[in-house]
Amino acid sequence: MKTIDELMTMPWTWLGPAKVSEDGNTFWESQVRELPGFFVAGATADEVHAAAEDALRSHLMSYIEAGEEPPLPIWSYPAVRSTLVRSPAVALPTPTRKVVAA
Repeated sequence: MKTIDELMTMPWTWLGPAKVSEDGNTFWESQVRELPGFFVAGATADEVHAAAEDALRSHLMSYIEAGEEPPLPIWSYPAVRSTLVRSPAVALPTPTRKVVAA
C-alpha cells in the first residue's frame, strides 16, 4: 500500500475551481476526477485553492486508515506512463448543480 506522501505526489486530475450555484447559493468548488465524491468548496476560488491540499490529504488518509488504496490516477501506472495513450471521449453524467461561468 502507498504511503500518504506517495499518494500526495500522484498526478491527480483537478477539476476547477468552478463557480457553482445551488439552491440560491453560489460558491466555488474543485474536484479530483479519480476520487468520486471528493470535492473542496469555498466562498472564493482562492479559498478553494488554499484548502485543496489539506482536504486531499484528509481524504486520502481516510482510505489508508480503512486499509484501502484509493483509485489511482491512470498516469501513475508505469505501463501507461511509458506509452502515449489517448482515451476515447467519455460522456459524463449531467450535473445536478448549475455551474456558473466565472
